[in-house]
Amino acid sequence: MQIIRRARIIRKFSTSSSRFNENDILRNVLGHVLSTKTHDSGIVPLFTTKRDTINLNLNISKNKDAYVMKSLKNFEPIQKEFIEQRNAAKKLASDIENHILNLKTNTQITQYYCDTILPAYNNSSLLETAISSVDSPIVNSTTAPLLLETCMRVLRTEFFDPMGAIFLFQQSKDHSLEFFGYACTAWAYNEMLKIRWNSYRSLPEVCSLVSEMTANAVKPSLETAELLDVIYSEASNSTSNVPIRRSDLINLESFKKRYISQYVYTL
Repeated sequence: MQIIRRARIIRKFSTSSSRFNENDILRNVLGHVLSTKTHDSGIVPLFTTKRDTINLNLNISKNKDAYVMKSLKNFEPIQKEFIEQRNAAKKLASDIENHILNLKTNTQITQYYCDTILPAYNNSSLLETAISSVDSPIVNSTTAPLLLETCMRVLRTEFFDPMGAIFLFQQSKDHSLEFFGYACTAWAYNEMLKIRWNSYRSLPEVCSLVSEMTANAVKPSLETAELLDVIYSEASNSTSNVPIRRSDLINLESFKKRYISQYVYTL
């Protein structure tokens, strides 16, 4: 409706001598609307399907001069730990992960997480006979990080619903202090970093996330270090219409070094 209305406005002021016919005008209007950047408009769809897929993945920087990239070997023990954790989680919750990946709308994902995953959280020791199912998933300190990250990632990349991902992150934080500590690991925070930068170009929010991770002793993954390096690089060379304050860049550089150096001491 908005596209048609804009086309009519243009048509009203066009004359027979115009070098554009009606089809040209409509095509130009459609081209302008479809080329509008989301983080500039701030428009987020309330309901989306996988047909609306827009890829928001960050391209990890290959700049070997970046200070984080100089110390990749120092992340090997941490990265090994994250890989082992992910493998353990997938072993317990692969069926739940596949179910999430096959849901058709962003609303279904949000409802499944809030109505099924959160209530199923149980930190007690698992019995060997425990069986996970879609309707009764195993949600504990091992599987919670994977399930939250999967839901957030699918909302962000498959359904272009960053607000939905933020909502699930906040619901996880509010569920209980214990669940927050288990579910909101670097996996979930990495998704939040991508959302705050890719979708909204908000450097202050990125700094706030890094500060929060530091305060809550959230151990960074290698991806965390790479993301912060990419964000700093892109913000320093930003050509977007979103203003980047120098003070925010300085804060990010400071937060980044202080946070990562807690875990990688030779930076």
